[in-house]
This record gives sequence, structure tokens and C-alpha cells, in this order.
Amino acid sequence: MGSRITSLLVAVLAASAAFDKPLAAQEAGNFVLGARAGTSIATLAYESDPGADIGYHSGLAVGVSATYYLTDNVGVRLGGAFASKGARATFEGMTSIMRLSYLDLMPLLDLNTAIALGGRKATLYLLIGPTVSVNRLCKLASVCQKIGVWRGLGAS
Repeated sequence: MGSRITSLLVAVLAASAAFDKPLAAQEAGNFVLGARAGTSIATLAYESDPGADIGYHSGLAVGVSATYYLTDNVGVRLGGAFASKGARATFEGMTSIMRLSYLDLMPLLDLNTAIALGGRKATLYLLIGPTVSVNRLCKLASVCQKIGVWRGLGAS
């Protein structure tokens, strides 16, 4: 898992360093559309049996946003995203995989400022606001490795 996260971070930093200026100027009255894609890495946080091995589930995360700049440094951003989350647990030869899919809606206040970074201009952002998540899908599948039994349950 560590090398996967490191590779993702290196790719994001390399892609962001390739652009000296944003595609659209962040000035009062401008409307900017954005898109993002990546992976989500999630697990469950609960008190479990000491013998249980709780792992993570990695999934797809994609989203779009629209920002309207009220001033050069303040904007209103509306965004939506799909994220796949879940967990994997193993206990006494039984492996269970829980997959949850969410639709996230985010009305955010976008505060930004330009900074000098190594002789280049960069923009520092602070996004403030709530995220409303709607569960779109829940699947639970278990496999018993000792006797080879597979069972699954899903809802949407």
C-alpha cells in the first residue's frame, strides 16, 4: 500500500509542477470548471476482536467542480464526486470484503493566495465547507478459505 500511495503522490506533484499558470485566471467574475480522478483508500474504524485482521479497500474516486470567483482571492465552489470505499477483514479463515459507493456533494468557500515557490508562482488554496455523502451502493462478500464457501450480499 505504501508504494502505491507514494507513486500516486509523485504523479500528482509532477503533473501540478508542469503548469506555471492556471488554465483560467482566478480573477473576480471568472467561472472555472475542474475535474479530478484518483484512488480512495479506506478502512473501518471499530472495536474488533483482537484476532481479526482489518485491512483497507482501495477504489476509484472521480469528481467535477465549478468555481465562481467573487474577488481575486475568494470564490464559491460547487462540486460533486463519486468515491468507492470499504474494508477487508480476515478472522479464523473467513475473509469479508465490504464495498460502499458514495456520491459526495460539496458547496465550498474557496480562499486562495499566490505565493513564490522556488522562483515560480504557485497558488495556495483553503477550501471550507460541508460535504454531504449519499450512499449509492453497499456490497458485502465473504469467502471461507478452509472449505471454499462463497457468499455475497448487495443492495442499491
